[in-house]
Amino acid sequence: DLCIRRFFFSFLSHQPCDDPSDVSGDPSEGRIHHMDGKLYVIVPLHSTVLCFSGLNVTFVYIQTPMTWTEAQSYCREHHTDLASVRNTAENQKVKDLVSAGYIAWIGLFRDSWKWSDGSDSSFRYWLQGEPEGGNQACVLGSLRNSGKWFDDPCDRNRPFVCYSEC
Repeated sequence: DLCIRRFFFSFLSHQPCDDPSDVSGDPSEGRIHHMDGKLYVIVPLHSTVLCFSGLNVTFVYIQTPMTWTEAQSYCREHHTDLASVRNTAENQKVKDLVSAGYIAWIGLFRDSWKWSDGSDSSFRYWLQGEPEGGNQACVLGSLRNSGKWFDDPCDRNRPFVCYSEC
């Protein structure tokens, strides 16, 4: 069992809790990071993510590279959808999930720049000179560039970030 209050995030290991009354789960299913009242989980591809009472959104970083469309399907099947990043605080939380120096698909795509769930995007965090356009219709968050976004061809295999609403 895991306990949110006593579970500390580490890219190398996790610590079991003394009081498992808050949360149940298997540590082998993923690494859990609790920050700012929300839970963030990094999981292997075929893991189950649990929703925890009192938390609104769980961001999940999937390290297995997929195309944007495959990532969207995976997120919709196992979570809610690809990550919708609504403000700088959420962008920072997604950035904190992804290993430094890496990139990951998020849910923004060029259909008037909407989120994967169909909602409009009022918040944007583009790198200078982005979006480039052309055949680059899907969006990556880049940890090499302070979490700023750039567009990329949707058929490239990349890690990605899902979210789950609890």
